[in-house]
Amino acid sequence: MKQSISAVIITKNEQENIERCILSLKGIADEILVIDSGSTDKTIEISEKLGALVIKTEWLGYAETKNLGNEKAKFNYILSLDADEEISKDLKISLFQLKDTGFKGALSLIHI
Repeated sequence: MKQSISAVIITKNEQENIERCILSLKGIADEILVIDSGSTDKTIEISEKLGALVIKTEWLGYAETKNLGNEKAKFNYILSLDADEEISKDLKISLFQLKDTGFKGALSLIHI
């Protein structure tokens, strides 16, 4: 049974990083949520152009803002990244395998 993953990224003025982050998730994440807390640069525009769902909020603190994204996620398995991170090739391979075989015994929240 193929599993689905939501990716949650919190942002504020991350136009320099967000494209690389989102592109690294392509093929892995079935849903990409960008939780933006007031960007004044092109973070939102870039994110939407790349197919991410942008949720605007005020800054609630790191944990609360991440939790907001987790609550909005459509799928039970959540990959949590910061905008300046990207998925490595090794992690991508592992996630592909887990998606195909199931996450039995794996955590429902993965943070890199």
